Amino acid sequence: MRFSKLPDGKLPSVSLIICAYNEENVVSTKIENSLELSYPKDKLEIIIVSDGSSDKTVLKAKEFVNFGIKVIEEKERKGKTNAQNLGVKNCSGEVVVFSDANTILEKNSLRNIMERLVSSPQIGCASGLLIYKSTHNSYGEAKYQKFETTIKN
Repeated sequence: MRFSKLPDGKLPSVSLIICAYNEENVVSTKIENSLELSYPKDKLEIIIVSDGSSDKTVLKAKEFVNFGIKVIEEKERKGKTNAQNLGVKNCSGEVVVFSDANTILEKNSLRNIMERLVSSPQIGCASGLLIYKSTHNSYGEAKYQKFETTIKN
C-alpha cells in the first residue's frame, strides 16, 4: 500500500527515546543520525536515557544538549524497561518512538512510520523493519530476525 506524503502540519509531535547502557562507542553516531532524520525539527524531541552507564555515554551525549538533545541519567542500572519508562515520564510528544543506541535509522523512516500510524484510526502501533548489517550474524540471529519480522507482519 502506498501512502502520500503528509504535510508537516499533519504530522504528530514525536519523542524519540533512546535507551543506552555503556554505549560510549555508538551514542554520538546515534545522536547525529537522529538529528539528520527527515522530520520537522519543531515536532521531534530526542531523549537519551542512560541506564546506569559506567563509561562515557552520558558525557558524550551531553555534548549534544545545545542541539536540543535531552539527557537523562539513571545513576543505578535498573534495566531497559525502567529506562524506557523514565524517558516516557519526561517526554512531551504525542507519539513515543523507542530506538536502541546501536540502531541507525534511515533518513525517512520516522516520517514513513508516522504517516502509516496516522493514516487510519485503527492503527495503534507501527514498527519499522530491522535489517542487520553485521557480517558475523549467526544462524540463530538470522532465524530470530525472520521470526521477529513474521510476528510484526
